[in-house]
Amino acid sequence: MKTRSTLLTLSLFAAGTVACLGPAPVELAEPTFHEARFTAVRFVAAPPPEVAPAPVVKKKTVRRAPAPVVDEVVELALDEAEDALLPWILSDASFNATIDDWTGVRTCVATQRVQSGGAFSVEMSIDNSGAVKSAKVVDASNSTANAVAPCVAAKARRLGFPAYASNETTTRVAKFVF
Repeated sequence: MKTRSTLLTLSLFAAGTVACLGPAPVELAEPTFHEARFTAVRFVAAPPPEVAPAPVVKKKTVRRAPAPVVDEVVELALDEAEDALLPWILSDASFNATIDDWTGVRTCVATQRVQSGGAFSVEMSIDNSGAVKSAKVVDASNSTANAVAPCVAAKARRLGFPAYASNETTTRVAKFVF
């Protein structure tokens, strides 16, 4: 009696697992012992487990109504929050630190190529944002200081100080010797 069977080429690994290397359809006259053994392995082997697809998580889209326009209220709230963090006045330490880092007088003296020294004071009006609103040189010691004065006053007007919360403009005087 002839039967149609599929022979599998099997390999046995050290861990005892069996791997199928490929089917080979063959016509046999009679099943042999080895074929029966392979057939038994084929029927005993369970099909690979089916893996369920991972659940799809959809993000919910939340639609919100447009916010009402409240630019003035927001600006006011931000100004109040910033004022709460700012010092009430321009401190002497902040003023002196800014003046110490300023190179305006040295730049003007180098540009004017002055031969002798001098001294003067610079009077500055500073608003609460830290901007210098006006600057003028006062108490110039000699003609050399008077020659450098317009350059120093112009550079002092571009100087910036730390902001402070008070709404008042403060006037400070800085003395320079060169």
